[in-house]
Amino acid sequence: MDVFKNSETVIILENLGSGAVIENAMRKSNFYKDLAGYTPVLLTVQYNKYLHNIRGEFQNQKAKGYQTWLNEDARVFSVFDYFQRTWAYLRTLATDNAVVKKNDDILARINPGYKICYENGARVRYDYDNMRQLSRKTVYDSDNEEYHPAEYYYNTQGKICIKADYRWVTDGAFDTVYDILLRDQNVLEKYTLFDEEGNVSAELPGREALTAHCVDCLAEGFGKPVIMIDESAFFYGISGYIKNKKVAKSCVIHGTFLKDHNNPDSEPDLYRKYICENCGVFDAIVFQTETEVNDFADKYGALAKLYAIGHAYPLPVQKVPFEMRDTKKIIGMGRLGSNMKRFELTIVIFEYVAKQIDGAVLEIWGRGTEERVNELQGFIDKLGLTGRVVLKGYSENPREVFQGAVLNLNTSYHGESWNLVAMESICNGCPTITFDIKYGPPDVVRDGVTGFVFNEGDVEGYAEKVVYVLKNVPLMKRLSENCYADSERFSPKASVEKWRGFTEDMFRRAESG
Repeated sequence: MDVFKNSETVIILENLGSGAVIENAMRKSNFYKDLAGYTPVLLTVQYNKYLHNIRGEFQNQKAKGYQTWLNEDARVFSVFDYFQRTWAYLRTLATDNAVVKKNDDILARINPGYKICYENGARVRYDYDNMRQLSRKTVYDSDNEEYHPAEYYYNTQGKICIKADYRWVTDGAFDTVYDILLRDQNVLEKYTLFDEEGNVSAELPGREALTAHCVDCLAEGFGKPVIMIDESAFFYGISGYIKNKKVAKSCVIHGTFLKDHNNPDSEPDLYRKYICENCGVFDAIVFQTETEVNDFADKYGALAKLYAIGHAYPLPVQKVPFEMRDTKKIIGMGRLGSNMKRFELTIVIFEYVAKQIDGAVLEIWGRGTEERVNELQGFIDKLGLTGRVVLKGYSENPREVFQGAVLNLNTSYHGESWNLVAMESICNGCPTITFDIKYGPPDVVRDGVTGFVFNEGDVEGYAEKVVYVLKNVPLMKRLSENCYADSERFSPKASVEKWRGFTEDMFRRAESG
């Protein structure tokens, strides 16, 4: 790892899987390299034989239509890549079309990525990367595909370097946040690492400990301190296993930390429980709003340094003049299937507005199942609002939607951690009316300046305010201009400065040991 000598390095832990997660990981990687100037490392604990060629896969994201693709200088590999040393070729195992049988009657399955056969009466699966080189061997319990008591991972010399032992969970004795969701499942028990001579070099109680051990090993090769950035509930517990003193440990919360956001005495949210109960393990915790920072500090103290860094949004190149907006058009935007968004309530509020304002129209933008769309349309028809409330579907250009309207209605319930729609709306000169919920909208919308904030449940006051605004064109224009003026706080430049300040704090913390 000499490539990292004398470099300021950020390790970004990601459980790489879906396209959205991969794109987010690449965006953060590029941010740290291009905007903050630090060497990024994308590290995943997910085993994937195709990660052996992950650099090429990531750099091809542009051709696949992703808006973000991997920085040339970024380093990407999995924990298994690190210990298997898969940046060199694995030994090739003969995998031609030889017929492998059990009792001369059951044929093995031979696919491009793996083969299944029988050895000494046991069912065995061999996994290969896309270069047809052995990377993993799984031994099953008889013919039970769900239960494999052991897996073996091979290094570049064809020797076993990792052994994973599993157990079958049926009694509800769970260990991690993900195990809570499991029953009658194959659960990882421990990893054993072997050195070049085949001796045991470490025994680690699960993926969290394995990943922490990898971070410790990586940190030894870095010339300057390391920061561990984390946005996944899976990785929170890793911080407790980190031993290297120059690793500054931080986590980012993109969700509320309490199970009941209205009750300060509530238990922590399941996926934030480790952070709440072990906040002293972290050097820093990043939230999205000051309100959530304050609430967390009141309940759990400030054993870690707490930051509020919200999302950023590319500001429009040109501001649309107010005169180009439709002064009768209101919009609502979000996932139609999310109960949190409460679009039925948006429609009920507009029912009152429609009776007061001739020609007023509510456009609802968002993706949803056919069943959900039909459900909402039936509700619209029942209220006699057909043609006044229009389900527009998903927009490829939400900026254009916001720039054509004079109000955005947000009726979300408690549970938001930010509110991307409110931020986008304000940045495009469209004020937002929202309820005072935790968290996000009240921090994004400035009451009386870029919109209005009402107490949760004050539906009547909310609806009357919509009518008041639509009847007052000078007010509409002033709110729109205020939105443009206030949007600078959401700009990428402002976000970069916050992240740079956070990063520099963490480097100083790590340097102190």
